[in-house]
Amino acid sequence: MTGRPMADDDEEHGRPPGRPQPAPTVLVAAVLLLLVGHAAAQLTPNADIAPNRNQGICKRGFDLRNNAQNFERLRGCRVIEGSVQIVLIAEDLNKLTFPELREITGYLLLYRVSGLRSLAHLFPNLSVIRGKSLLHNFALILYENFNLQEVGLHSLTHILRGYVRIEKNPALCYVDTIDWDFIARAENPEHKIKNNKKRNECPGCPEKGCPVSPQKNEPLCWNKQHCQKGESKI
Repeated sequence: MTGRPMADDDEEHGRPPGRPQPAPTVLVAAVLLLLVGHAAAQLTPNADIAPNRNQGICKRGFDLRNNAQNFERLRGCRVIEGSVQIVLIAEDLNKLTFPELREITGYLLLYRVSGLRSLAHLFPNLSVIRGKSLLHNFALILYENFNLQEVGLHSLTHILRGYVRIEKNPALCYVDTIDWDFIARAENPEHKIKNNKKRNECPGCPEKGCPVSPQKNEPLCWNKQHCQKGESKI
């Protein structure tokens, strides 16, 4: 009989002999897609369904995918009572802006969006992510966005619950110049920030005026134009 001999750790870990194991990257992406799909069922599913608005309060979250036209559903929202998922969009989103948005009560996800370089123009005044609902314990997730160059959420000062995951964005800079523990003040932070553009290949912060990280003694900024904001009461 031919076939792959049983590896020593197949039997030890209870795996069927000879069965190839899925590549970690593919497995992570598949799990994330499954989680996103499940969460999408709880959000506003169709472009022609507008959430209830009362003085800028939108009563449901949004699942924005495939088509940039879906973003018009955000127009007029000052507070989104739910989560925002921006998923699988290749169209150019860099000219869209929603300056009225101040708060998301759930989580914010950006996944495989290739038509966006920064969130600075898209959500220039987003200051609070409450994390009342989370995606696998994370309140801010930026994953596999291949053209994203900066996070740019320069008004963001509070993530009240949950962690930050910023991973596998190969062009992304200014992730190491933000004090994420200051923004997301969990008791035992478990942020996942890795596999983005190397810091020594990225531009630096403005020369003057930015606060300094107490841990690294380095300036804190979102990009060349915006320093990280200091503490503010909510």
